[in-house]
Amino acid sequence: MAMLSRFKLFLATLACLYLFDFPLVSCARFGSKATTLHFPSKTAEDKFRNSEHVLQYDGSGFPAGQQAKQVLREKRKAAGESTTVTPTPTTGHPPPDVTFVHMNDSHHQLIVLWAGQGSDVLVALARDIAQNNQSTSRVFISYDYGLTFEERIGPGKAVGAGMIINHFYNSPVVSSHYVFTDTVHNATLSTQDYGRSFKRHDCPFRPTQISMHSENSDFILGMDEKDPAKRLWISEDFGSTWSILQYRVKSYFWGVTPYDAADTIYVEREDPSGLSTVFRFEDYLTTDQMVVMKNVVDFEVRDKYMFATRKVNLLGARNETLQLWVSYDRGPFLRAIFPGNLRELDYYIPDASEDQVFVCVNHEGIRTHLYISNVQGTSFTLSMEDILYFNPEGAGKDTWVSLFLDETFADFHKVEGLRGVYIASQVKNGSFSMDNTITLITFDKGGLWDRLQPPRFDNHGNRIDCDMSKNCSLHLTQRFAQLSQTSQDMRILSKESAPGLILATGTIGTSLKRDSLVFVSTTGGVTWYQILDAHYFFTFADHGGVIVAARQFAKTNELKYSWNFGKTWETYLLGDEMHIYGILTEPGEKTTIFTLFGSKIDAHQWILVKIDMAPVLGRNCTDEDYKLWTASDDRTTDACLLGRRTTYQRRQTFARCYNGRDYDRPITSSNCSCTREDFECSVGYTENTYNECIANDYVAFDSGLGSCPEGLIVPHTRGYRRVPGDTCEGGQIDVYAPKMVPCEVKRM
Repeated sequence: MAMLSRFKLFLATLACLYLFDFPLVSCARFGSKATTLHFPSKTAEDKFRNSEHVLQYDGSGFPAGQQAKQVLREKRKAAGESTTVTPTPTTGHPPPDVTFVHMNDSHHQLIVLWAGQGSDVLVALARDIAQNNQSTSRVFISYDYGLTFEERIGPGKAVGAGMIINHFYNSPVVSSHYVFTDTVHNATLSTQDYGRSFKRHDCPFRPTQISMHSENSDFILGMDEKDPAKRLWISEDFGSTWSILQYRVKSYFWGVTPYDAADTIYVEREDPSGLSTVFRFEDYLTTDQMVVMKNVVDFEVRDKYMFATRKVNLLGARNETLQLWVSYDRGPFLRAIFPGNLRELDYYIPDASEDQVFVCVNHEGIRTHLYISNVQGTSFTLSMEDILYFNPEGAGKDTWVSLFLDETFADFHKVEGLRGVYIASQVKNGSFSMDNTITLITFDKGGLWDRLQPPRFDNHGNRIDCDMSKNCSLHLTQRFAQLSQTSQDMRILSKESAPGLILATGTIGTSLKRDSLVFVSTTGGVTWYQILDAHYFFTFADHGGVIVAARQFAKTNELKYSWNFGKTWETYLLGDEMHIYGILTEPGEKTTIFTLFGSKIDAHQWILVKIDMAPVLGRNCTDEDYKLWTASDDRTTDACLLGRRTTYQRRQTFARCYNGRDYDRPITSSNCSCTREDFECSVGYTENTYNECIANDYVAFDSGLGSCPEGLIVPHTRGYRRVPGDTCEGGQIDVYAPKMVPCEVKRM
């Protein structure tokens, strides 16, 4: 029982460190939790895009804050000392510049935000995990890129005397504007000059949720998540005063430009029936409102798409039927149509980018399939069966996962910087376990999925015995594997700043059930090689030009780094051993600066280590240091992604030089000849084991040929449709594209 309690505590810390990467803060969900319509954590998404990171110490002597996944970033402390250490490299090459900052703070949670690219300001909040009247908090601000920190708010400080800061929010419009909230005393502190001066304001509600306007820094929405009246508040003067905008609010969203007017707010308001009505306020300074949709179970805004769920009573059905409705480009809501006759119990949308929507639909138990839509998001075809999906109130609620996690997720990763490349976990044999979970990859946005090619050799040069014909392949850690292992391994890391580079923790075998190692792909997931043994934190900077890694869950004073994509590694000795909780880079991964976060061995005290890898890389890169790389050069079947051959310039593997923040990567594209990979199955068709699209015998498909004017030439499907966003030309287009046929002759 003690071990179970410890494991629960360990897993509980994961939630604070769970980060996602989405394009727009303005489409984040606020309000109550949805029950039938889910997205990756929007709260964490906002933190990532705002450069905010959460690090948590669990008091056990090992880092429960691993997935602080790129956690916090430059720190240093003026409320503690900053020391530059004497270089201790283990090679003859120039070492990195390393500076230690001792925060002299023992709070168990640290929240850090980088004010933005080009800014030297970092903000750090040290706080208790669970706050009450006896809690304390401290706010530190660095104005010199983390070399020193000043304590601006805290016990004994005139600013915010007696306040217990719970969180802080940075305006997406002006990086100098912050609001700090105290949910114990219902108050806020605001600053418009990076914390050099503050104004305190009493708040008429408990400010557990704050949402800032994406274009006007004065406008803020706020809400108390536990308010029985569910009042939505608005401030027009950066938090000085507040007024009630709506009651009975279940969720609310800022509009998203250019699809909405700048001052648009969407409000999902609860009705006495228990369902909701969605309103749009195009000018929240007036009472004008428009009904968007009625009888809604859940509602979400995601860029150009809006989603809603409804429950309807169909003739002959014993239970209510759940339906997904979608609006594209703010057009009318249309019902989403999925192939087959399986029940639809809830929906999880892991990605809605590139004019297409991926939806995980839970059908029964843990049986969940992944579907992909047309551009409008209303017509879906099957992409993958049995994707790994968990919902604490649905799929997997009766499994061991529900003991530790109150969060909906799917093992699904979009490879950043490349079009159409995704990695997902698939469940075999109908049970949640590591030995029933495998990893698949697609290069055509879900048209075809395949296992990952395992490395031929390990990082010591020994041959790896893994035959893909015997179901042996590479499997990568995502959310489920993190929960299954007390090691809390790092998940897949890919960034737009380094196209083709993927770092991941994983295993080689027939499933995920093995000890984890660290792997890298420089080919966008086509080929992989092992780079490290054991459990490591890792991240990269300088457009992927330098990788840094440090051991997890062990006392260590070693920092490993590689300037050649993990081909070789060098070690820097940090001095005294410490517990390490995460490594972070500035958003965009364009500098050479890393920040390592740790704690003393004997007693918890936050230590921040600033690491500058510029000396390691040395000179600036020249034209001779670069080569051209095509996204699918290493694929044997096709050298194109979504009908396009895209060529990138990137640094040669053994060119030891610095790309720099201002490096502008040249990219050229040309269309390819059409092949099977450029097409997916049309509505009413399913892919068989030979990658052919065959008509479903359980779907009535109307060709439309009998309802059009006689003699008119119209397209008729061959069972395939072009993948949205695919730009291929010629080739086998006549094999897969619709054929032109005349309308049927009407007979008497």
